[in-house]
Amino acid sequence: MKKFIIYLGLLALAFSLRGTLVTAETTVHEHLLDLTTRAQVRAYKFSSRPPKVYKGWNLVQEKKVKDGYIGYYV
Repeated sequence: MKKFIIYLGLLALAFSLRGTLVTAETTVHEHLLDLTTRAQVRAYKFSSRPPKVYKGWNLVQEKKVKDGYIGYYV
């Protein structure tokens, strides 16, 4: 019985953390970046294609806009 109660407690904890992590997800141009919050994503605008690494940040997505590109970095 004690193991069952511990199991239910862990299960409840897992569900509560999952809810927290899912609400922390945000979209970057209609694509989900797994468990990445807004504070961890940076967007920079370039006149040509964005570099793979910029200021120590890694490119995760690029978007073509009217007058250049926007690079999303984590």
